[in-house]
Amino acid sequence: MSDKYGAVAIYGNNGYCCTKDIPSDLREKITNLNNEDKKIKDVRLSEGGKWLILWGVNGYNSSNLPTDLTTRLKELNTAGEELLSVTFNDAGDWMVITDNKVSASSRQLLDFMNEGVKEHGALLYAHMSQKGIVLTYRNGYKYRGIVPQSLKNALRNTSLDVHRVKFWDNGNYFIADDKDGYSYNIADHTATSTSSNGYAASSR
Repeated sequence: MSDKYGAVAIYGNNGYCCTKDIPSDLREKITNLNNEDKKIKDVRLSEGGKWLILWGVNGYNSSNLPTDLTTRLKELNTAGEELLSVTFNDAGDWMVITDNKVSASSRQLLDFMNEGVKEHGALLYAHMSQKGIVLTYRNGYKYRGIVPQSLKNALRNTSLDVHRVKFWDNGNYFIADDKDGYSYNIADHTATSTSSNGYAASSR
């Protein structure tokens, strides 16, 4: 979701819905992946209109990403690494998580990612806005920069075993476990759905 370029929601294997103002090339690629029955794992859309789709094990499509990020994704794809999470902002910063490696646009960001592994276990997911970063680990979270207090409160109080975190600098957020539980606060609308299988969340 972005303020200028609309929003995309992914559900099931490759189901999707989106607003009319998302970039046309992003809409076309999502439609093609759906038609080809490819598993869509994640979509990242920046405030500047840059976008990335992760699909299959290590497939991806993107537009206007930083050159060094594109180079790194090609290397990881060629090496057969499973792409788990990719995030970036419009300032050129980025982070990549695979099943075996973590990568980042700077040594500082890479050290920040690895510090959390020692503190909280395996790194699961990363999300970067223009002002802040949230990393989700097996047993906790790490924050950097300006992260909305509304999101911090949600993570502190949720009963979900959170895997995925997305947020915007205006305080909107979406959090989800790795099954079908989720919670969000978007444009003053809030909703929560716990996993239908009764999955018990662990404390963080």
